[in-house]
Amino acid sequence: MFGHFWGIAETLHKIESKAFRSISLGTVIEEGLKAMVNKIDAHSAFFSPKSYQNTVEMAAGQFPGIGVSIISKETDADSLLVVDAIRGGPADIGGIKSGDAIIKVDGVRIRGLTSDEVIAKLKGPMDTTVQVTVIRDKKPLKFTLTRKLIPDRSAYAYHIAEHETLYIALKSFSEKTPDHMKTFLQQSESKNCRCIILDMRKNPGGVIESAVKTAGLLLPHQSPVVSTQNNARVTVSHYETNGDPLYTGTIPVIVLIDNFTASAAEILTGCLQYHARTHNLPLFIIGMPSFGKGSVQEIIPLKNGCAIKLTTLLYALPDGQCIQALGITPDITVKPKTIPAHELKWIEDLYGKEVALANHITRAEVTGEPMPEKTLSDQSEKPKRSLEEEFIKALQSDSVIHAALTLGRVWHLGRATEPELCATHAGTLSFLKKTVVTDSFTATAL
Repeated sequence: MFGHFWGIAETLHKIESKAFRSISLGTVIEEGLKAMVNKIDAHSAFFSPKSYQNTVEMAAGQFPGIGVSIISKETDADSLLVVDAIRGGPADIGGIKSGDAIIKVDGVRIRGLTSDEVIAKLKGPMDTTVQVTVIRDKKPLKFTLTRKLIPDRSAYAYHIAEHETLYIALKSFSEKTPDHMKTFLQQSESKNCRCIILDMRKNPGGVIESAVKTAGLLLPHQSPVVSTQNNARVTVSHYETNGDPLYTGTIPVIVLIDNFTASAAEILTGCLQYHARTHNLPLFIIGMPSFGKGSVQEIIPLKNGCAIKLTTLLYALPDGQCIQALGITPDITVKPKTIPAHELKWIEDLYGKEVALANHITRAEVTGEPMPEKTLSDQSEKPKRSLEEEFIKALQSDSVIHAALTLGRVWHLGRATEPELCATHAGTLSFLKKTVVTDSFTATAL
């Protein structure tokens, strides 16, 4: 090891004495340390005194930003992936979408910056603007966004009356998430719901204690949730539920996950899946395999004002399984089947309807009614829907939610028609899989 230190010292000496371009050795050392720590794993990082101070300040208070959820990137990666734009936030209103890859902030490329440094650049004083460049469909797009305080919208819910179902979306795990969840579950009782859909798609995680408290609303007292292990595979800490749950296990809970469900959201999902199987709870996970982030990062201050963020522990589910680079496999795979809006418009305009054909015989001609004259109001644009209306519209066309609603109804059908088979979690799951077609199938020609 000391041979490497001599090599570093000699390199710095040559740079200082021979390099044509003058540069601060402090800068060289900090950039070198940043590159070095980043090689440990995808989530470890080095902070200079300035970037560390910015990170501490941002974490300590509520700073205005653009309202996006992201998946962490390696320092030398060219882009930062947007998992979701918070509903009603500057990014959402401005047009940034899930799947966009941020490549520049205020015209500066983010390659070489840690995820925390990029986030610090996106945040700033209230009502100031920031220019964000993203790649979408292989094309660069620029957005000028005004920073705002982002309200806590980690959870929201809707009552789907015609299906007697409560839909709950958890978008992240903040300190307030368990309180929101508690309120929603109490409302489900008052509305006599027969099914609960818990949507954790595009949930990148958050505060682990929040996920544990949320689990406590669904699972019995002192149910194991997750544990942490160090690099010697020794268990360091245990997390378990505390208090009596609100969920009684008499109606099905359908949990939705996708490839952007990560960290604390995966822990809650895996914990619920384990207890559903071992304690025969009507809890089922559907969707796509999750992201697979099961590591714990610790920020360690250094004496010179710098700091390192280091992966120090791994999470293990109650069965001992670590989800790192593995993720959660759903009980039933359901792939999203959404048609992009521009494709849907093309289909409606050019293919799917008689009324789309030029010079078609109109309904007025069929019924003998006089042809209506086009007025100025006919030609004007329809009023724009509110953000709430837009979101409800998106829910109504979501194929995964449709599948969840169907599974909730079929669960009740199974309990009534095949009570012996559906007496266990495994039997119920078998009944659901053979009754509801959610995945691809094979066909043989006759």
